[in-house]
Amino acid sequence: TYEREDKYESKLPVTLLEELQLQARDRSAEHGPDAVSDVRIHVVKGDDIPEEDLLVGYDCIILDNVPQERLGGNRMERIRSLVNDQGVGLIMIGGERSFGAGNYLRTPIEDALPVEMDLKHKKVYPNGALAIILHTCEFGAGNTWAKKITKKAIDTLGDHDMVGVLYYAWTGASSGHQWLFKMTPARNRNQLKRKVDNCEPGDMPDFGTTINMAVAGLTNTKASLRHIIVISDGDPSPPSAKDLNQIAADKSMTLSAIAIGTHATPVTLRNMALKYGGGRFYNVNNPKTLPKIFIKESMVVKRSLLWEKTFTPLPGKNIDPEFVMDILPLNRVPDLHGYVATSAKPQADVPLVSANENKDPILAHWRYGLGQSVAWTSDVKNRWGRDWVAWEKYGKFWGGVVWKILRQPAKNLRMNSEIEGDRGKVVVHALDDKGNPLSDMELIAYISGPDAESLAPIRMRQTGVCTYEADFPATDVGKYQISVRKKKGSPGPKAAAYGGVSVPFSAELERLSHNEPFLQRLAEKGGGAYLDEDVLTRYDAFRRSDLPVAQDYQDLWRWLLILAAVLFPLDVFVRRVMIDYVAGYRAVRNVYLSWRGKPVPREDRMDRLMAAKRKAMTERARPEFLEREETSGTDFSFTPAVDALPEAERPAPSPTGAAPIPEEKSEPVEDTYTSRLLKAKKRARGRRR
Repeated sequence: TYEREDKYESKLPVTLLEELQLQARDRSAEHGPDAVSDVRIHVVKGDDIPEEDLLVGYDCIILDNVPQERLGGNRMERIRSLVNDQGVGLIMIGGERSFGAGNYLRTPIEDALPVEMDLKHKKVYPNGALAIILHTCEFGAGNTWAKKITKKAIDTLGDHDMVGVLYYAWTGASSGHQWLFKMTPARNRNQLKRKVDNCEPGDMPDFGTTINMAVAGLTNTKASLRHIIVISDGDPSPPSAKDLNQIAADKSMTLSAIAIGTHATPVTLRNMALKYGGGRFYNVNNPKTLPKIFIKESMVVKRSLLWEKTFTPLPGKNIDPEFVMDILPLNRVPDLHGYVATSAKPQADVPLVSANENKDPILAHWRYGLGQSVAWTSDVKNRWGRDWVAWEKYGKFWGGVVWKILRQPAKNLRMNSEIEGDRGKVVVHALDDKGNPLSDMELIAYISGPDAESLAPIRMRQTGVCTYEADFPATDVGKYQISVRKKKGSPGPKAAAYGGVSVPFSAELERLSHNEPFLQRLAEKGGGAYLDEDVLTRYDAFRRSDLPVAQDYQDLWRWLLILAAVLFPLDVFVRRVMIDYVAGYRAVRNVYLSWRGKPVPREDRMDRLMAAKRKAMTERARPEFLEREETSGTDFSFTPAVDALPEAERPAPSPTGAAPIPEEKSEPVEDTYTSRLLKAKKRARGRRR
C-alpha cells in the first residue's frame, strides 16, 4: 500500500486480516486442521516493498494504490512470473496512483492483470494534454538529456493523450519561439520521438512568449487535464504576472518546472511552478534523475483517467459463478464515488462495470498461467469507496475475493530439487491423503529462471512407484522457482508442489582439483608431454632448447608491390635530375632576405662572369686599324667629320670658322682598352690642330 502524501488511509489490511482468520477457522472446523494453514498478512508502505527474490514466499500479492515507480522493472517481472509459473494470486486496487494513472501501461504487471491501461473502444475518452518546453541547459550533454526525458515522457502517455513540444530555434530561416510539433495524439509516438531527436534547442531569451504559446495550444484541446513542463537553467527573462495568471485561473491546467545547471537560485522557475502553476518544482543537481522526474510529471496527465462521479456498479458480462458465489449480490451493492478508467481484456470475467456509456470494468478477474489475478479499479478508502467501507459485507467480500485467488497449498506432492553440474533436477513423490502411492499421474513442472523468464513446461517422467523426475538447464547463477501441478483434465486427485533451487556460482568453480585426464589428452594433442609432480622435480618444464623454432609465414607481396610502385618514380627522378643544393640554399636565403628588406649579397662568381662578358663584347667591336696601329706603332686615330655627327653633338663654330678645341683635363685613367682608345683619339685631334 502507498500512503505517502495521502490523507485517506486504506481500510483493507485490518479488515482483510480479521476476515481471513475467521474464514480459516471456519474451513478448519469444516475440513479439519490440516485443510487450512495459518493466515498471515504482511503490510508494507512506500519503499519497503520486498526485493524480488523474497516475493516468492507469499501466496497472494495485493497492490493497493502503488505507483509503478515504487516497484521497478525487476519486481514487476518477478511478480508476473510468480503468478504465471507459481500460482501466486495478484490483486491490484485502484486509486490516483494505480492502473494507468500509476503508469502501468506496457509493463509486466499489465500483462498479468485482466485489464489494459489504455482505453479502447470507448465512447468517451478521458484524456490529458501535456506541453513540454525545452530550453537548452548549460551542462554536459544537456540537450541530449532533455531529448531523452522528453521521449520517455511521450512513452508514458496513452494513445488518446495529447502532447506538444515547444523550443527556441536559434538556426535557420525560422528561428525563434516555435512548436517542434503542435498538440497531437501520443499514439504517433515513434514519429514524434524522431522529431525530438532532430531538434536543437537554443538559448531562449524569455519565458513569456513560449508560456503563451503553450497555454493557447492546451486551451484548444478538449482534454480534461492540461499540464505544462518547463525544463531550463533559469536564464530566460521571467514571464509577466498576466501570462502566469491565465494558468492559475484555469483549474484544469497546471505547470511544473525543472531547474538544471542553474547559474543562481532559480527563483523564476520556483515561482512559476509553486506560486502560479499549482505544480511541482525540482532543482536537479544530477541529470540522471531527470527520467524519473519526467515520468512522475507525465503521470499528472494520466490522472485524466480518474472518473470521480457517484454511481452504482452494474452487473457485467462473462460472469464466473464460481468466483462470485457467496461474494456479491450483484444487484444490491453500495455506490462508488470514483474509479480509474481501464479496458477489460477479451478473456477476462467482469462481474461489475461502471454505470456510464463506456461500461468500464470495476471488478475483473481471470486466470493467468497457474495463478489468478483480480483488478478492482475503485479504492478501498474513505474517498471513492466510503460506502463500501461502511457496508456490512465489506469484509466478507474482500475475504472471499482473496480466498478465491490464493495459491493452492502443496497437496499430495513432496518435492526435492538440486543442482547437478549445469543441470537442475526435480524429484517429486506423489501420495494421497492416506499416504498411499499415486502412480500413472501426469505431472507438469513449471520453472522460471533468475531473470524471471519462464522455461517451457516440462513433463515429468515416472521413475518409481510414486516417484517422478525432471531436469532442466541451470547455467545461470541465481534462484530458480519451481512449481509442479497435475495436468489439467488428467485423472487423479488434485496435486501441487512449490519450491526452488539456487545456483550460487558457476559450475566450473565447483571443481577444485585438476583434471588430469583432460590435461593428458591436451598434451597429447599438442605434441608435448604431461608433467606430473614427480616429473616436475627433475625436469625443467620451461626450457626451450629442445623446442622447434616457431615459424610464421605472412603474405607480403601486395605490400611490396605497392612499395615498388611508389619508389619507381623516385628512382627515375634521382637518376635523371641533378639538383644544385647550394644554389637552392642561396635562392631560399635571397628570398628570405628580400622578404625581410635586407640587401642580397652578390656572389664573386657572378662578378667574374659579368666582367668576362663585358670584355668579350668590347673585343668584338674593336676596329682593325687600331689593332694595326698597336702592332706597327703608327697612329691611325681620327676624328669623325663634324657633319657626320648628330646635330646635338656638333661643337659650336669658332669665330675664325675653326672647330673649338675642348679644354684638356688631366685625370688619372685606368689602363684599359677604353682608356687607350681615348688616348688615340686625343692624339688624332692634336695632329689635326
